[in-house]
Amino acid sequence: MRLVPPRLLSMKRCRNVALPALLLVLVGCTTGDKVGVTASALHPGDEAIVLFPARGGGAELANDTRFVQCLSQKLSKSLPPQLPIYETKSFQDSLFPWFEPGHAPATTHELQILLSRPDVRARIDALHVRYLLSTAGTTEADGGFPGLLCGYNGCLGLLVGNEKSKLSIVALDMKGEEHNLKAEATGTTVVAGFIFPIPLAIAQSASDVCDDVSAQLRKFFVARTGGPHLGSTPAGRP
Repeated sequence: MRLVPPRLLSMKRCRNVALPALLLVLVGCTTGDKVGVTASALHPGDEAIVLFPARGGGAELANDTRFVQCLSQKLSKSLPPQLPIYETKSFQDSLFPWFEPGHAPATTHELQILLSRPDVRARIDALHVRYLLSTAGTTEADGGFPGLLCGYNGCLGLLVGNEKSKLSIVALDMKGEEHNLKAEATGTTVVAGFIFPIPLAIAQSASDVCDDVSAQLRKFFVARTGGPHLGSTPAGRP
């Protein structure tokens, strides 16, 4: 039997090999289900919020379904019921093709031009959407210390890597006001190898950014609606 010598794995390859079961913790939220309401679930007087990724570079994090679900979940649980989160895919389908990933406005100026079209504005108004949140962000990982050797006989060594997540959001009120929010966070992943790779710490910079931005957005919306104070539980739908 020919033995295959172990190889020094890069940070990216080690993540693919050693951490497949832990990918879902990167944003620290339940995933898999759609988050948000559709037009049929809205009530008179509701002013819905919709998140969509901006087109072009810097939208890697914003296009991550897990991150969008994380942010939508946190907002839907903390905002007053008259500010429901509109389900992103349903919104994109209703406005097809203008808010699809390949066509969505890349800048605030492009968004304003798009909203100046009567047909687009009419469709959005019909969905009772008042706030558009254009998101853009990335998560970058450095080389760190890729000292984990893995081969057919197992793994040995230690891997340390750092990552940084950045996110920017343009919150546009359909009545004309605009607000810009930004957040960034760093994290460190540590994996020890002794036959099996053993994760000792998992970077969760995307989760931290989600927490930061959701808190900023909550303050933004509460200030404009006179809703509940931070930390209180929103009243249920009568």
